[in-house]
Amino acid sequence: MHFDTPLAFLLLLLLPFLTEGSNVLTRFLRISKKPSHLRLSSQAELFSLPQSLRARVRGPLLTSLRGLAFILLVVALARPQTIAGMVEAEANGRDIMMVLDTSGSMKAIDFMLDGKQTTRLDALKHIVADFVDARRGDRLGLIVFGDEVFTQCPLTLDHRVLKEFVVGLETGMAGSGTALGDAIAIGLKRIKGIESDSKVLVLVTDGMRTAGQLDPKAAAQIAKTLNVRIHTIGIGGTKAAPFRSKNIFGVETVQYREVPLDEETLKHIASVTGGEYFRAQDSVQLKQVYKAIDTLEPRAEIEESFVEYEERFLPFLLLGALLLFLGEILSLSVFAVLP
Repeated sequence: MHFDTPLAFLLLLLLPFLTEGSNVLTRFLRISKKPSHLRLSSQAELFSLPQSLRARVRGPLLTSLRGLAFILLVVALARPQTIAGMVEAEANGRDIMMVLDTSGSMKAIDFMLDGKQTTRLDALKHIVADFVDARRGDRLGLIVFGDEVFTQCPLTLDHRVLKEFVVGLETGMAGSGTALGDAIAIGLKRIKGIESDSKVLVLVTDGMRTAGQLDPKAAAQIAKTLNVRIHTIGIGGTKAAPFRSKNIFGVETVQYREVPLDEETLKHIASVTGGEYFRAQDSVQLKQVYKAIDTLEPRAEIEESFVEYEERFLPFLLLGALLLFLGEILSLSVFAVLP
C-alpha cells in the first residue's frame, strides 16, 4: 500500500481532542453560550442514583465511533494506492502485428501440449503467449482471419490485455475459410501509419487461400512498398490431419482429412518483404520458430519505467462517512441527552 499524501496523517494528532470529556473545541464553543440549567432543590440525590447501562455505554461508544470515523477519513485523505503495474517506455521499439489463422482446419489435433494431444490453435495460443511475454518494450497487436479478417487487438504496450485476447481465440471465430491476402492487407492497414523504426507482420497459417478478395502475392508487394517485413509460418504435417468428430450415435471418433499448405506462396511473401519462412509440424518446432523470430527481431532497450497506481481511498471514505453518520444518529436518538 502506497500513500500519495502522507502528510495528511498529521491530522491524527487531533484525535485526543475528539474523545468524550476531552473535546476542547466543544468546550471552547460553549464559553460564549449561556449554559442550560435544571433547577433542583438539592443535587445530592442525583449523585446517589445508579447509572443505567445506556448512560455507561454512551460515552465510550460514541467516542469510538467518532474516533474510528476520523481515522478512516484521514486515511482516505492520505490517498492510499496500490500498484497496478509497471509501464515501460522503450527506445527504438519494434511494432509486431501477429496475424493468426483461426479457420476450421486449426481444429486438427496433431499437436501436443503438456504431453496431451491438442488442436493446432491451442498449441499456437500457448506459444504465442510465451512470445508476448518475451517482447518487453515492443508494441504488439493481434489479427485473426478465416473467411473474414478481424483486428482483435491494435498495437499496444499492454501485453497483459493482449494475452487475454490470445487466450480467448477459438477456431472458426472468423469463418472456416482462409482469406490469406485480406489478412495481410488488414495487418498493413493497422501498422502502416505507426511511426516506428521496424514494422513486422508474423503470419501463421496451416492452409492455402480459399477466401478473400486480395491475392496474397499482391499483398506482399504492397508490404514491400510500405517497408513492412513479413515472417510467415506454415504449420501442420505433410500427411492427413486427425480431427475429432461424432458419429450418428454421438460417439466421439477421429477422422483424417487432407489440409494442403501453400508453402510456395508463404515462401514468396517472406522473400519479397525481406522476412523468413518457417515450417512447424509440431509444438516443439513451433516453439523453436518463435524463438528464431525473437532472435531475428531484437528487442528494444528499455529506456525508463514508472509505476502505475490505482486509487484505493473510496472504501475508507465511505466507511468513515458511514460511521460518522451512525454516531450522530445515535447521539440524537438512542443516546440523546436532555439539557
